[in-house]
Amino acid sequence: MPLTSNKRQFQTGCLLAAFCMMTITTPALQAQDSLIEPDTSDSATNPQIQVESKPTKVMLFKNGFGVVVSQADLLQAEKITPDHYGKPITFQTSLFPNAKLGSFWMSWTNNLALSNIKSTYAANKTQSVATDINEVIRANIGNMVAIELRSNDDKTKWIEATILDVPVVKNENPNEPRPLIQPPPQYANIVYLHNDNGVSAIYMHQIQSVRIKQSDTLPMIEKVENKPVLQFDTILPGRIAGVSPTVQTTYLAKGIAWSPSYVVDITGMTEENQQGSITAKAVVVNDLIDLEKVETELISGYPHIQFQDSESAMTLQPLNQYLQSIMSNREMRKRIPRSAMMNQARGYAGMAMDMEMAAAPQSPVKGETIEDLYFYQLDKIDLKKGERGYYPLFTNDIPANSIYTWNIPDFIDAYDNYRQPSPEEPQIVWHSLELTNKTDQPWTTAPAMTIKDGRILGQDSIKYTPVNSKTRLKITQALSVKAEIQEQEISRQRGAQKIDQMVYDVVTMEGTLALTNMKNDAVNLEITKLVSGELVSADEQPEAIRTPLGLGRANSQTTLKWKIHLEPGMKNALQIKYKYKFLTNGQRTKASMLRNQIQSIY
Repeated sequence: MPLTSNKRQFQTGCLLAAFCMMTITTPALQAQDSLIEPDTSDSATNPQIQVESKPTKVMLFKNGFGVVVSQADLLQAEKITPDHYGKPITFQTSLFPNAKLGSFWMSWTNNLALSNIKSTYAANKTQSVATDINEVIRANIGNMVAIELRSNDDKTKWIEATILDVPVVKNENPNEPRPLIQPPPQYANIVYLHNDNGVSAIYMHQIQSVRIKQSDTLPMIEKVENKPVLQFDTILPGRIAGVSPTVQTTYLAKGIAWSPSYVVDITGMTEENQQGSITAKAVVVNDLIDLEKVETELISGYPHIQFQDSESAMTLQPLNQYLQSIMSNREMRKRIPRSAMMNQARGYAGMAMDMEMAAAPQSPVKGETIEDLYFYQLDKIDLKKGERGYYPLFTNDIPANSIYTWNIPDFIDAYDNYRQPSPEEPQIVWHSLELTNKTDQPWTTAPAMTIKDGRILGQDSIKYTPVNSKTRLKITQALSVKAEIQEQEISRQRGAQKIDQMVYDVVTMEGTLALTNMKNDAVNLEITKLVSGELVSADEQPEAIRTPLGLGRANSQTTLKWKIHLEPGMKNALQIKYKYKFLTNGQRTKASMLRNQIQSIY
């Protein structure tokens, strides 16, 4: 679709349904005010010219998908001469790899008009050295050679003859349509020779060796490969006002991605100096297409791409496979409302999780927020298919402080039964960092390594963190902060409450949450305890967040959160008291009801 505006050379419409609108702008066209009329000539008589299409921009997600923009400058085609200007030509360029359904779009400069656009196959002829006797014979048709023949009695003899032909076996069925892809020719097992004795036919397997006379070079054979191409017709103008006639393709494809990671350095961080630094890098994983000085953007966000598992209708996939992929995609969407492949929070899991320290870039990589996506912008990169590229993104000083967390689960299960914690199971206190994003870009979900004085302390994941927001990064288990919990039943009111013919005891529990700081430094602790039932009392007035009743449960839940400070060697014991309802009859009935409720939902 050509662009009629004088302000833009290209225009690409909606590339991906429900994903984005993308417009690619270039310098103004001053070549002409009206569009070129389409070529209406017979393309069968047009000269066919190959033109190279090169990627100029890629936009990468973390889940193995990327948007590729490629351009073909028609005047750069190898066989183009000034004699072609103003005449109809059929151009062929490489077909887009792995394009997804609905994502392939074309645009062209407004000094062009394209017609007969299609994807097809083209015969790609190459010359290579003959690799077996059959190819040596075919490479010397018309030449005089010396041939060593083996007879049925295993005796050999040499003859001199001119190779006339190696016939092709034709297996065409006139009742079947001619296939779009022509299979490679099948040659007969005989060769026709001519010498003083006349014309003779020799079986190929009788030939032991061939001596090529009057030649100092290796025999070359022409091989034909059917190559998928994008083909279109146009009348080629010359370069007008500095604008070369160019065709652009844009598509979403699988096979290229980026994998982010971070290093958080807390060297020098103290209670008084709550500062650290964060360094980010990207590894580009390219299994799709060669990139040469290509503008690259790394996308952070949660795009919705419905047909990620279906090939574009313009690919040369057989119709039955194309329709099957669409049907399979629909069935998968019914079973999985949101594909895990598109979950950017898990997107890095299948990528290389590099542990090396990221080098600090000389200047931060620029970026831009568009709607709910963030685009990191890299300089033009060179990366061949199969290679991996390492690109520093930014280094910034950020607010950082240590925090110790102890998360205590609820000991009452979904059936309102109390599950006493095992005294042999240690309570885990985590040493974490609380980081504030004071950079100019959001932090995408990625592995993060914590170091101090050049030594690794641990590795965990940083979750997606917008600018000016906080996140936590686990470092290691705090073995020098001892945590213990004890709970005991102090009273029980039997049959105190009836709900829907269910009889409940009301049980009062009392617990002690004990902490001991055996470190040489003071620690700040955050304790979180989930409690089922009614909270009666809790020491030091924790923050309490009550949640509604769960499915089939008689007890609501309350999340308690304390923030305490412990000096070296100090202990702290927090007391809590709560009541919960315990079902004394109908446990099997309740379990069955709960299962039925769950099944009715799913």
